[in-house]
Formats: sequence, C-alpha cells, structure tokens
Amino acid sequence: MSKKMRAWIAAVIIIAAAVAVSTWATRPAHGAQAMSGNVIDGVRVIHLMASRWSFSPNPIVVNKGDRLKILANSRDVTHGFALDGYGIDSRIPSGRETVIEFTADKAGTLEFPCSVYCGAGYGGGMRGKLIVQ
Repeated sequence: MSKKMRAWIAAVIIIAAAVAVSTWATRPAHGAQAMSGNVIDGVRVIHLMASRWSFSPNPIVVNKGDRLKILANSRDVTHGFALDGYGIDSRIPSGRETVIEFTADKAGTLEFPCSVYCGAGYGGGMRGKLIVQ
C-alpha cells in the first residue's frame, strides 16, 4: 500500500472518530431528555398545541433557571393551562395565541392539567408534564 493511500485512510479514520466523539459528547445524558423549544434572546420559546384530549409537546423539558415563553394555541375548543407552584392558570381559546411566561426555578416534574372544561374527555385525562432538569 502506498504512502498516499495510507494517508487517505488515516484521514478518513480521524474524521470518522471526530464525528463519533462530537455526536457522543452532545447527546443528552442517560435518562435526560432533549430540551423543548428554542432559545431566542435568552428565552426558551415553546410552541404548545392543546387539542381534545392532549397537549403537544408532552412532556415539556427545560433546564432549571430557564426563562420560558410558552406560545399556546388550541386546535379545537377553549382549553386551559394550570401549573401549580407557579400560580399559572391561563385560558387557551381556539383561534388565539396565549402567551405564558415564567422562570422555571423549581427542579422536578410537574403536571399541568387542562383547567377549562373542554368536553367528555376532560375528567382528568388531559394532562401534560413539565420536566425541569
């Protein structure tokens, strides 16, 4: 095998190793989940869709200390977003965006139920989770 061929093979191996290490280093830790939304000007912006009988995304995953701006919309009827511990109870009317802003300063998993009667499936089944890591 020529020196030139060995050099090319070595270069390919080095590049493949660098890509593998980069991918491994940026993945979430075991048990951790990927963050929701995108950070824009220091605020994590999350688009939340409410529809009978679910929220999407679910769960919402953020870091402790993140400033959050949840842009909530309803696909069908008026829903609600209630988050105990943060004093939040917002209505999400169909056809209008509701902006919910707060800082995720409490680590743990919190449930946010739909807080507005939205039909027969309302009875506790429409819940989302906020995971603050």
